[in-house]
Amino acid sequence: MVDEVIAIPDAQEAGTQPEALTEQQRHTQAQIDKIMGDPKHPYWDRNHPQYNEAVTAVAALHEARHPEPESEPRSGGVDVTDLRRIVGVEPPLTPHLEAELEWSRGAEADVLDWARRENVPASAMQAGMTWYVDRQLMHGGVDAAAEAELKEAGQRWGFSARQIATLLRWHRAWSGRE
Repeated sequence: MVDEVIAIPDAQEAGTQPEALTEQQRHTQAQIDKIMGDPKHPYWDRNHPQYNEAVTAVAALHEARHPEPESEPRSGGVDVTDLRRIVGVEPPLTPHLEAELEWSRGAEADVLDWARRENVPASAMQAGMTWYVDRQLMHGGVDAAAEAELKEAGQRWGFSARQIATLLRWHRAWSGRE
């Protein structure tokens, strides 16, 4: 059976084509959105007995929603290089640093697509990415003190408090701290 292809209308900006989703990807995205929108879900409570299972399940949902290989176009049929151009950022990475940090182009595509949809200023995204890479390289990651720094600096860079909270939740989930 061939899955129906669904066009997502908000992807039609900055010259991009609508994102083509199969019915299964659309269903998977709805599951992700439901969990991300439910602050009482075990995914958001590190002390919940089902926390580890929830994190594993969300990671699996993201993998299903954005199938590998990473060389395939993502986020509206636009690959990460094009998303960088659309959003107006260039991460301060060399291929060596990408390997050292275990940088995920898939996760980067997700963040850049979110920034595009949220209309995050390019200067804020560039400052945030530079800060994040610096924290990962020079300071061994983003700890509680760094999170406080991000909350303060993020507002100066142009992120809203809600956007900063989203970025911190994503980071905690990706790093296993949430």
